[in-house]
Amino acid sequence: MLSRCAQPTLHLTCEVSLLATRRITSKRASQRWSPSCLMRTDRTARKPARLVVVGDVHNHWSERDAFALTFLEPDVALFVGDFGEEVVQLVEAIKTQVNACSIPAAYILGNHDAWYSLSKKLSGHDDPLLSGVQRQLRALGNDHVGYSSKHFPDIGISVVGARPFSAGGSSWARAARFQHIMYGINNMKESADKICATIRDQPVQDAVVVLAHNGPSGFGSQQHDICGKDWSDKAGDHGDPDLASALEAASASGRPVPLVVFGHMHHMLKGGRRSRNMVHIEADSRTVLLNCAVVPRWGTDPIAPNNPNACTSQFTVIQMAVDGYVQSASYVWVGTHGSQCCVVSEQEIIRTQSCTHNRLVRQFLVTGNISGVGNDKPYWETVVSVLPTS
Repeated sequence: MLSRCAQPTLHLTCEVSLLATRRITSKRASQRWSPSCLMRTDRTARKPARLVVVGDVHNHWSERDAFALTFLEPDVALFVGDFGEEVVQLVEAIKTQVNACSIPAAYILGNHDAWYSLSKKLSGHDDPLLSGVQRQLRALGNDHVGYSSKHFPDIGISVVGARPFSAGGSSWARAARFQHIMYGINNMKESADKICATIRDQPVQDAVVVLAHNGPSGFGSQQHDICGKDWSDKAGDHGDPDLASALEAASASGRPVPLVVFGHMHHMLKGGRRSRNMVHIEADSRTVLLNCAVVPRWGTDPIAPNNPNACTSQFTVIQMAVDGYVQSASYVWVGTHGSQCCVVSEQEIIRTQSCTHNRLVRQFLVTGNISGVGNDKPYWETVVSVLPTS
């Protein structure tokens, strides 16, 4: 089910049919695109919000990605890191383009963004070996939310950053010196306490979205699990223990997190024959864990398959309900063709629905198959059906 292509120099009228009835609709009229600026309409008071997540970039970004991102009309864009191997110029370019398009955004840097610094013997915060890291942080400014947060009052959402530059797993040793110099954090417990305190400090009326580079531990140790180690025959859980502890403590204190988005653990397992589970919904807290690392995020454009300059860009589109919980989520591929862009492929991976038994409840359903892997058609499984609707 493909959208009509849209010309931003004329009118954006693209509508995309999903597996359910939700539609991504371009609402802007008479929007003009230029490489340096793409203006957005003002957002109004609290309402359902659309988050668009950019998974691990790994050098796959150009101006057409900024064009495609704006076409999806996010209320907030979230970047999970791994832009490149400390490629400062790329991070600077992305930040400049997103700012020029007036898209509210939050970023967290990944382990690849400290690729050289993490492997060096560092002496202090001003060590020249950290120059690549420092320049990226300066470029992102307050939009980098690692161990901090950013409040988006128009939509009632606060984005809290987990541990930046995470490489995953239970060991602190590899990054111990780096994390001490950069943030004064010395172990997993201090890291968990910092993340939890930041969650609890957010405005009580806000829904909290945690932006991480790697997901939390505790959600499976098989290769195909959401943070399962796929490069070792022994497999194992490669999630972040500090993030898991922070989420548990926040929930226990009465501040559950409705959504955690992250990357790092690529969707295709080693060897390219299987994909991992990309969604997990925690039954007790109803926290949605969403892995957005669809890598590579550039693909062949089916509209122009023989054009080497034509490709599609992948994004994850999340619709948040007014009550702060996830309403739906989809993997979306956007193609750009000169002054036009359109959604050429889309897979809905989360949907919610309400049903009445003795009381009204919300059901979370998660697709049991990722398109393009295996021969099974996507099917739906009810994961959680205990959350009262507002």
